[in-house]
Amino acid sequence: MATFRELYQSLDVDSLKRGKQFERFAKWFLKNAPEWSTQVDQVWLWEEYLAALSAVFSTAVKPLHWIEDSPMRRVEKPSESKGRTRFLNDDDERAKLLDACQKSSNNQLHVCVVLALSTGTHTFLSLT
Repeated sequence: MATFRELYQSLDVDSLKRGKQFERFAKWFLKNAPEWSTQVDQVWLWEEYLAALSAVFSTAVKPLHWIEDSPMRRVEKPSESKGRTRFLNDDDERAKLLDACQKSSNNQLHVCVVLALSTGTHTFLSLT
C-alpha cells in the first residue's frame, strides 16, 4: 500500500492538474473505502457541484421566473489547464515508452499504447 507522500508525489507537478487528480482520488476513496462508503450518499467534484448549482439557478430564472438573475453568473469557474502537446521525437523514445509499458503492472497498457501509436489515436490516452 502506498503512503500519502507517495500518492502526492505521483500527482502532476502542475498545481491545477494536481488538485483535480487529488479531488478525483478523494471522490474514489469516499465512494469505495468501507468506513466511508456507507456514510456518504453522493460525492461531487467541485466542477460537478458548480454545474449542478448553475442548472438549478438557471431553472429558477427561466422557465420558473422565481429570480431575475442567477448568482452563479458571478462565480468564477475553474479554468482548464491548456496542457501541452508532445510528440515522441525519435525511435529511442518510442522504444523506452514501449519498454516501460511492458514492465507496467497493467497488462493491457502495452497493447493500448501500441494501438494508439500505430493508428494515430494517441489522444485517447492523453499522452502528454
